[in-house]
Amino acid sequence: MSFKVSIWWYVFFILSMLADNLKTWLMLFVMLLIHEAGHIAAAKKLGYQISKLTIYPFGCGAEIEHIDHGSTLEEVIIILCGIGMHLFYPACFALMHRAGLISSAYQNYLTHLNASVMLFNLLPVYPLDGGRLLDCIMQSYGSYRKGRTMTLIVSMAVLLLAVAEMRNIGALMAFSFLFIQLLLCGLDKKKDYHDFMLYRYLYPKEREIKLHQSLELYRNYISVFQKGGKLISEREWLHQIFNQH
Repeated sequence: MSFKVSIWWYVFFILSMLADNLKTWLMLFVMLLIHEAGHIAAAKKLGYQISKLTIYPFGCGAEIEHIDHGSTLEEVIIILCGIGMHLFYPACFALMHRAGLISSAYQNYLTHLNASVMLFNLLPVYPLDGGRLLDCIMQSYGSYRKGRTMTLIVSMAVLLLAVAEMRNIGALMAFSFLFIQLLLCGLDKKKDYHDFMLYRYLYPKEREIKLHQSLELYRNYISVFQKGGKLISEREWLHQIFNQH
């Protein structure tokens, strides 16, 4: 696993000191760091590998290999273990207040900040946790490719509606970043589907069989294609694709 600290972490550290806001920034950073630790712990428990860990100004980002290629249930568990960390923070803030580490006003501020961060992260906009939960739902009822397409469409619609109502510059910057991420995901759809097919070919697992006519793959099923009166297994089809050269 590779490890990297973003240059922006140092920039925000210096800016926070200059703005006399270091304490709040560090509290938010630790909150999001623990959030990501929840994702990582669940992923490791379920057998997923962490390929890269990057420290950003607001928490860290873990690249969990094939998290969106395996079981949707496993991905939901990994997502919820990160979100669930926010439910414990209010009690932690209360203990810090009782210990005299923070004032009552600052405790209330952190509690509201935590709630805002959690609700923002639950927005059904990919690749936020809420968007990933939406993706799991879409891909539980549809094929991998169609499910991802619907996720990106819904995400873009929610994002545009939210931006239309925004008046805060900071929020607009955050949504602009998400907009760019959505565009990149859309442009990367073909490569993403190729990676999913390769994962299914290299790491076959026991799953329920789904018989259908379209040449589409499903995350929670093994496909058997019905073409011209013949049955073609997913394994056979993938073997033809990756061994045709």
